[in-house]
Amino acid sequence: MTEQEIKHLKQQYATPWTFIDWVIDTVLVPLGRGFFGIDVCASRDNTKAAQWIDEETNGLITPWTNRQNGPAWCNPPFKDVQPWLRKARWEATSNNVMSCVLTHMDHSTDWFSTGMMLASACILVNPRINFVQHPMLLEYMKANNIKPSGNDKQNILWVFDPDDLPTGDQQAKIIYPKPWR
Repeated sequence: MTEQEIKHLKQQYATPWTFIDWVIDTVLVPLGRGFFGIDVCASRDNTKAAQWIDEETNGLITPWTNRQNGPAWCNPPFKDVQPWLRKARWEATSNNVMSCVLTHMDHSTDWFSTGMMLASACILVNPRINFVQHPMLLEYMKANNIKPSGNDKQNILWVFDPDDLPTGDQQAKIIYPKPWR
């Protein structure tokens, strides 16, 4: 396996279902929404919705509208999240699509400041999420005696609610809920 293939697989981590269940119960249900209608950064193996957009179809250029008219789930590659935050805001204002975008948390970056101006809310995730590693990466690590590492970054869930977007100098509401597990 090449180094480039390994780097690609490291961006293919899946969100655990227990966290998705928490988001549905804590975020979507109180807002009168149900399950996610579409996963916009997925593959057949890790999708969190019946409808998904894969890397080839590209969620940054494909509309997030979906058959169920449900919210969009987005766990983008953490190496470049700003375009996904901008796309989520665009989908909320242009297509009336609510979305939840999961990223790492680094308030010292430009993209974090952008997210605060674009999102309805940012939910500080506690404790850290143990993402599900891609099976091919796990196989490679096992064959090479490499111990799997955990998530070393805090996470934040950005909520883009078309009915509650900040305007002017407003910023996203910061929410620190009870631990998700």
